[in-house]
Amino acid sequence: MRFKFISLVAFVFITVSVSGCATPAPRVAMVIGNGDYEHTSPLLNPPNDARAIGERLAAQGWAVSTAIDLPRAELQEALASFEKRVARADQAIFFYAGHSLQIDGENYLMPVEFEPQSATVERDLVSINDAIARLAAAPGQMAVLLDASRDNPLAIVYHRTSRGRETEDLHFGLGLAEVPAGDGTYVAFSTAPGHVAFDGTAGHSPFSKAILNHIDLKNQDVRTLLVRVRDEVMTSTGGSQVPWDYSSLIEDFWIDDDSLASPKN
Repeated sequence: MRFKFISLVAFVFITVSVSGCATPAPRVAMVIGNGDYEHTSPLLNPPNDARAIGERLAAQGWAVSTAIDLPRAELQEALASFEKRVARADQAIFFYAGHSLQIDGENYLMPVEFEPQSATVERDLVSINDAIARLAAAPGQMAVLLDASRDNPLAIVYHRTSRGRETEDLHFGLGLAEVPAGDGTYVAFSTAPGHVAFDGTAGHSPFSKAILNHIDLKNQDVRTLLVRVRDEVMTSTGGSQVPWDYSSLIEDFWIDDDSLASPKN
């Protein structure tokens, strides 16, 4: 039976003060890994990537919810729940590992039950662009890390079956398209727009492995983290994969908990 949705809680999202009032966690994270796809070969690494990154963030003081192998309804539910948490947080991180599709310049997360022969975009996929826009509308800082440009054989099948329909006229692009970063938002891709990332062969994708290798460094801004991740991924893939980022941050976005008490200069 597929493992649908769990929370690996390092810090409880809602804590109760002495007076009994709820106090929101200032730093929240949502981590999703989809790998057990029903209509294409499973991706082995996204669940590993999500669990490991969720555990590292939790160890650094983030209130983390981790979800594995979500169908569309549960993926939407997880995003809606996280949107509410983000609205009351100072900082938030959203990480997704798994398949995605780029259709007509729009990016979509692929639920595990996605079936290209009978699917429609509105009914069966989840828009990355819309999700980022909703999360970025919160007053705090938002970092989005997408390990989602992995080569997807379903894209070709869906393209072939969709083109013959009068109601569908879809154009597939390689990898993901550019995503505007709203105010106070940072967006990182596992590879450059229009390119495909590797799933990896050693338990983690090159992108997630590089994040894990550098995320524990102290007093580190998310943009500095991505510089280190980019260098490692380019080295490990012989330059075939180049992580990409967009930023509209107006102040540093610190990853580790100790940095909250550290000077920001």
